[in-house]
Amino acid sequence: AWDQECEPQFASYAEVVKQANAGNAQAQYWLGEANFDGENALNAPMAADYAQARTWYDKAAAQQDACAQHAIGWMYDSGEGVVGDMEQAFYWYDLAAKQGLSKSQFNLGVLYRDGSGVTQNLAQAKKWFEAAAVQGDTEAEAELLDWPKD
Repeated sequence: AWDQECEPQFASYAEVVKQANAGNAQAQYWLGEANFDGENALNAPMAADYAQARTWYDKAAAQQDACAQHAIGWMYDSGEGVVGDMEQAFYWYDLAAKQGLSKSQFNLGVLYRDGSGVTQNLAQAKKWFEAAAVQGDTEAEAELLDWPKD
């Protein structure tokens, strides 16, 4: 489910830049990803630049782009490009999860299960794993297989 949700398609790198500068949230997210990874699907040469990635993610997230919100959450979760902060990771994953992004729903389940960045709440963890699993998230499905029966 994740791949289909956050894989915007553009014909050229120039088109992405033009669209991003014109305010297209998907293009802004795409540039954030390209800068975060230091690579992109269009094979435009670039180096990883976390600050630039965050700038583009912020622009897309300001337009409620769930993929960008998830990406910011991941930055805080992983500590890549920012100081790790699980409360901030929770905040950003929560925004994206409430928009239906399965990977954020799964990650919220993990945070609630582990009490990381939020008070542990197994009922909330199960709720978010179920929401992700309904969308075909295989990691969430696996979590639920191991879940204690009520």
